[in-house]
Amino acid sequence: MLTLRMLSIVLGLSLLATTLATASEQIDWGQKLVGPVKSSSAYHNESSEYQPYKLLTGKETELEIIGALSSSLYKGTEKNTSFEIYSAYMEYLKENKFQILFKSEKSEGISGLPGKLYGMNPLKSDPNYSNSASLTSGARGDHTYYIAAKQKSKNGDIYTGIFITQGWWNVPNYRVDVAQVKPLQTTVLPADEIEKAIQTEGYVAIYGIYFDTNQASIKKESEASLSEISNYMKKHPADVFYVVGHTDDEGKMDDNMDLSLRRAKSVVKYLQEQLNIPGTQLEAHGAGPLAPVANNHTIDGRALNRRVSLVKKLK
Repeated sequence: MLTLRMLSIVLGLSLLATTLATASEQIDWGQKLVGPVKSSSAYHNESSEYQPYKLLTGKETELEIIGALSSSLYKGTEKNTSFEIYSAYMEYLKENKFQILFKSEKSEGISGLPGKLYGMNPLKSDPNYSNSASLTSGARGDHTYYIAAKQKSKNGDIYTGIFITQGWWNVPNYRVDVAQVKPLQTTVLPADEIEKAIQTEGYVAIYGIYFDTNQASIKKESEASLSEISNYMKKHPADVFYVVGHTDDEGKMDDNMDLSLRRAKSVVKYLQEQLNIPGTQLEAHGAGPLAPVANNHTIDGRALNRRVSLVKKLK
């Protein structure tokens, strides 16, 4: 049963739109979904439309989510305890139909939990650790709590990681990450656009063919793009095309070269077996990371480099 004090704190999570003050006086989407407890103040917030995020789901297990991310840092008051904040979030998440994937009270034998969590998801803006120091330096194990939770959504499942501690300051401080699964925003390239690109450039990059990470099996959501490739090729039965797989530059060169070739072969196989394109029209090749179209040092750049290209072969 909630005490009146705890009820007040939980309600504060729901009423944050009227109480939260950030440096920019704006509240982002993540703060609206999972905000701070009542009387806390935000001292840092950052967000991204598309990037990976790692959630601790056990003492030695992690889950990587790719999509939109909001990260917020909050400072409590002398009226709060770490356990009180932790309990308020547990209650709030359950009330809002979040599934608790993992929780840790007082670090529960996880060595170096604050540093581990920060290493999994470093802040983009953290000059000289000025934003993160209060969470990673001097944190007391008996004041340290963590929650990982998931909420199903038709627009993309929502995950939150909440880390609460005390030590650097004499009041609790905590980080709330909210991540929503999202595919990279791409559109299906119609056959006439494929034709225009090949006429002018000799090739076309296709971003609507999807694979699981480090896998070569084609996902169902790729069907529309593959159908448009088929429509184009059936209009040009005398032409031959290279189907070229590309990766980003993460990982080992040999692995990326092999993966890009396997993906190209999967596309060729699908076009032959599912869409009746003659094998004589297709050649599979893998370029790995050797032909980037964007900077591999950014999330969005790497996403653009992971693609399949259709190249018209000179007879």
